[in-house]
Amino acid sequence: VYVGDNSNRLIAVDAVEGSTKWVHPLEWTPRRGISVSGDGLIIPAGDEGYLLALRDNGDSVESVWERKDLTQRGTPAQTAGHTGYTVAAIGEGLD
Repeated sequence: VYVGDNSNRLIAVDAVEGSTKWVHPLEWTPRRGISVSGDGLIIPAGDEGYLLALRDNGDSVESVWERKDLTQRGTPAQTAGHTGYTVAAIGEGLD
């Protein structure tokens, strides 16, 4: 289970035990949903957040890629074919 908090963190929680598996700091507050693929690719959305993909390695998380030139405006979704979709703004003055 993945949750975001108001301290700009993405948290992985063990669904059976309820314990925290890992905590990953973000540069924004994660809101509007977290997309998770079957192989552990995580794309969080949030307030003024850029496009970011993380990989859950069980007891740790790693950054897979990021696009700081894109600001997310929607909730990300992924397909089984490793394709992702979201709404994003590029450039300045697109709020």
